Amino acid sequence: RNARAQHNIPYSKELAVVVALDKKTELVANNAAIIEQIIKLNKLEVNEVGKAGSFACPAGYVSAGVFALGSIFVDVAGAIDVEKENARLKKEQDNLNNFIVQLKKKLGNEQFVKNAPDNIVRLEKDKLMEAQEKLRKINEQLNDLKN
Repeated sequence: RNARAQHNIPYSKELAVVVALDKKTELVANNAAIIEQIIKLNKLEVNEVGKAGSFACPAGYVSAGVFALGSIFVDVAGAIDVEKENARLKKEQDNLNNFIVQLKKKLGNEQFVKNAPDNIVRLEKDKLMEAQEKLRKINEQLNDLKN
């Protein structure tokens, strides 16, 4: 669900998913058909990696996260227009960068910090932290699309 939301993939679109697990691979493999139906997949590939092993994100896939048993990678190459998604994310990245610059300028203004009520200054600091976190996520998404 996270990968669908992050990359604007409609729920109606079936996806291919690769799961890299360090344990309980047989449990996931034995229930692959059920998992495919529940999360609308056209393919679920299960790979076993050692406890300390790593699994490289396949080309055309993005990381959909890490969970207790391993990592999940979703094939976005056939699900989205990568160029359009890249352009959308870059635009959002530019907007966030501009917003962050404005907030830093405002919070760097001693007169504003000195004269504004504490709750307003705190609100602006919260906006800055939130914008920086969004920017971090956008950068991760852009990086995922490059792979």
